[in-house]
Amino acid sequence: MGKQEKCKVHYCTNEREFGKNGQLMNYCSHCKKLNLLNKSGTWENPHIIFKNNIIFNDVTALKCNYDFWQDGTKCGDTKQKYLAVPDIDKKWVWGMFDVDHIKKPTKWDIKNNKWYCAYTGKIEHPSNYQLICKDCHRVKSHKNGDYDGSKNKKTKLN
Repeated sequence: MGKQEKCKVHYCTNEREFGKNGQLMNYCSHCKKLNLLNKSGTWENPHIIFKNNIIFNDVTALKCNYDFWQDGTKCGDTKQKYLAVPDIDKKWVWGMFDVDHIKKPTKWDIKNNKWYCAYTGKIEHPSNYQLICKDCHRVKSHKNGDYDGSKNKKTKLN
C-alpha cells in the first residue's frame, strides 16, 4: 500500500482509505459512510457531509437555532414529529434543513484562512456552519442580501 493522505473533506483530519484494488480513496471511513448515505455530500461540498453527520448520527442536534427576530428567541423547530412517523426515511427530513454558512469570507480569509475553500468560495469548517430550517434560511438570506432569486433560475421571466 502507498502513503496515507488526509481525507479530502476540507475540515476532516482523518487519513484516507485504500480501496480493494489498492487505490487511494477520496475519503476516510467516516466520511465515506456519510457520502454513501447521501451522494450530494462530497469533498466538494463538505457542508453536506456535516449535515449528513447530524441527521444520520446525532438526530438530537437537529434543531433550527436561527434568531429570527434578533432578540434571543430561536426558531427551535426540530422536525422531530416527522421522525416519529413509523417507517419514515430520514432523507425526507434531511431535506427540511439547510446548512447555513455563518460568516462570509473576507479578503483576508481568501488569502490566509486555511478553512477557505476556493471550490465553494466559502469558509468550510463546522465552526462556520449552522443547521437551520429552510424557511429561516430563506429569511436570513434575503435579510443579508445573499439571495436575489435569480441564481437558480434557468430562464428569466419578463
